[in-house]
Amino acid sequence: MAINAASTYGLDIACIRDADELWSEVSGIELIRQDTIHVITCEDFIGPKGNKRGFDVRTLIGKKQGELSKYGPTVSEVITRDERIPTADVTFTATTNSRGLLDVLVNIICMTAFGPFSIVKLASELTADDIGGSI
Repeated sequence: MAINAASTYGLDIACIRDADELWSEVSGIELIRQDTIHVITCEDFIGPKGNKRGFDVRTLIGKKQGELSKYGPTVSEVITRDERIPTADVTFTATTNSRGLLDVLVNIICMTAFGPFSIVKLASELTADDIGGSI
């Protein structure tokens, strides 16, 4: 199996739960954003360096604000393991969701060669449906 630099990968099939008839393709910054959502919703990947490659931020639900602030640098480091993302600013805020349950507001701002992108969402609302893209 060939090992290629991450920069050589620039086109992928949009990873959606029920792929549409045309198998939408995703590329550029949307591809990197989609990969980042995968990183923050999984702990392990298949393939080289896949073991403990991600950090599932949903495991932070229920933690106090003082505890949450310690995780920003850890998740930033996990995200920037992707060669396409040189910087990632990550903050977590303890909150409650619309049902009154404890939750965590995830705020991630990443810089790439294509420009910046952000992910701002409640941890409890990060689902497979978020990993969908468009060209």
